[in-house]
Amino acid sequence: MDLDIEIYPADEDEEEESYTPSMTYGVPREEFLKENKPEYYKRLVESGTLLEHLKSIDKFAFELEENMIERQCEIEGVNEELKKRDMFEWVGKYNLIKHEVRGFILRDFIFN
Repeated sequence: MDLDIEIYPADEDEEEESYTPSMTYGVPREEFLKENKPEYYKRLVESGTLLEHLKSIDKFAFELEENMIERQCEIEGVNEELKKRDMFEWVGKYNLIKHEVRGFILRDFIFN
């Protein structure tokens, strides 16, 4: 039996509707706005642009996080060689870098 199935790219509106803010950056940003910038938060909600705002925050923050982690790993020698030599040391250093980067992004971009 031969089925003719047509596949269409996802509609941008569908992607927007299915977006859920990340617990890492999107949700903390929303909570920050509610508590610290209620007028701005209210305008985003009333204009229907809150999810768009949170989505752009998530996208920016995760891209920044990836770039910063990569650069800091290069600086500190957290690389494949270290990973092969001592996996536990690599994991510890990588997790510390990730934690520091996320703290920076939250402090300087999300809660600002």
